Amino acid sequence: MLSCQDWNSNSSDAEKYGPVALTGSDGFKKAYPILMDRCANCHTSSIHNPWAGYKNEQDWIDNDLIIANDSANSELIGRIINTGNTDSDMPQGGSALPDSEYTLLTEWIDNIP
Repeated sequence: MLSCQDWNSNSSDAEKYGPVALTGSDGFKKAYPILMDRCANCHTSSIHNPWAGYKNEQDWIDNDLIIANDSANSELIGRIINTGNTDSDMPQGGSALPDSEYTLLTEWIDNIP
């Protein structure tokens, strides 16, 4: 299998190439590991694989996954559907995100400068 992608956060490339250079708010930098571990790690199809390459808020906004300062209406949060008391839609087949991770994601989106 060949790929034109040089760096893939879903592989051992991080060890080879070093850490990803992130830009954006402190909230995004805190949310990024959750997004990669809980979302991009499983979403590796051609539809979702670009997620691993989103290195700032604007990438998530431009691809209609989040709405700056409006987590309640952001597709990403809508798909997580985590109230802390019910099963979530995502991660599919997995346990709901811990409240701390869910809160971090919503706070990031709601506080994008």
